[in-house]
Amino acid sequence: MLVRATTGFLLRRRRFLIGRLAVSVLLPRQHRLLSTGQADSANPLELQRTEGSPVATIRFNNPPGRKITGHHVKLLVTIPRITRVLQGLFAMQANPVQRIPVVCPSATYLPVSLLLTLTCCYLSAAVNSMSLEFMTALDSALAGLEVDNTCRGLILASAVPRVFSAGLDINEMWNPDEARLRKFWQSLQNLWLRLYSSPLATVAAIQGNSPAGGCLLAACCDARVMSAGDDSKDPPKPFVIGLNETRLGIVAPSWFADTLLNTVNSRRTAERLLTRGDLITSQEALACQLVDSVVPTADVMAAAEAEMDLLLSVSDRARHASKMLLRQPAIDDLLAKKQDDEDWFVSLALSSPVQASLTAYMKALQGRSKN
Repeated sequence: MLVRATTGFLLRRRRFLIGRLAVSVLLPRQHRLLSTGQADSANPLELQRTEGSPVATIRFNNPPGRKITGHHVKLLVTIPRITRVLQGLFAMQANPVQRIPVVCPSATYLPVSLLLTLTCCYLSAAVNSMSLEFMTALDSALAGLEVDNTCRGLILASAVPRVFSAGLDINEMWNPDEARLRKFWQSLQNLWLRLYSSPLATVAAIQGNSPAGGCLLAACCDARVMSAGDDSKDPPKPFVIGLNETRLGIVAPSWFADTLLNTVNSRRTAERLLTRGDLITSQEALACQLVDSVVPTADVMAAAEAEMDLLLSVSDRARHASKMLLRQPAIDDLLAKKQDDEDWFVSLALSSPVQASLTAYMKALQGRSKN
């Protein structure tokens, strides 16, 4: 994460370690007055397409979450002490959740000291969490590709190593603002409706873990290729996938269940995965047809492209019409009860049992991050 200084002066990069987060800060070669800077925001999506190719690739790219809290603190510190002071600041302000602290400085740089006015906020961790902004951006990108007559297919992938998507951003559901919570759920409904019924040939290139909403995105696609596991571990650690909402005390809506039921090899398999909230390995996912193939991480994109070639070898119109024979009932069902579904989810998310479960989960994440 970069902290930018909004001047034209020559800048010198300095790298500090804040907890487990390495922060690059641009410091001036001369001590000058700097205006307010902005924290560098990662684009939630990377849209890639080779000129003349009928296939686009969207990579999920660690979307930052919304600003959760803000605190303004003035500090006068010497440069050698900046790491320790910032560590203390973030420890003081941190909530028991998996959020990354960043700073937006307004600073006067002096020869031996640094006067900072810091605005501290917390952003989602680098796991491609599906925030309101992420889902809105993905829905918009899909809409644009679907009206492009030169585009026939889409590969969904991740630019973040070892994770496809961690699913719905828990921060959106934990102690939420109800108005934003409703927009969040509407964005998920709209994204599911578009991706599940897309006329594009769609392939999920799953190069890492894919729980909950990440599994849903993959299951919406026409084909799924998954990495066998984390090759950097010895022995390799298998990646996992599944709809694990029940583990958080959350009930998946009917259209989650319909998506899983239309993907795996039996109704009983879908029921067991959904009710127990199992996260299964890539090989187990292959056995129950939740994914179509399992390959080494380095081969996932090539295997996804091979799946795409098979999909594009038939008529787009015939392929899409055949897909909708199986998927249209689930889509019609959600369209008929979209407002009721939203009201049901909001009531569920705001309920005391669910909030207690999410709080316990956040505290568990904090405990793991300290180890």
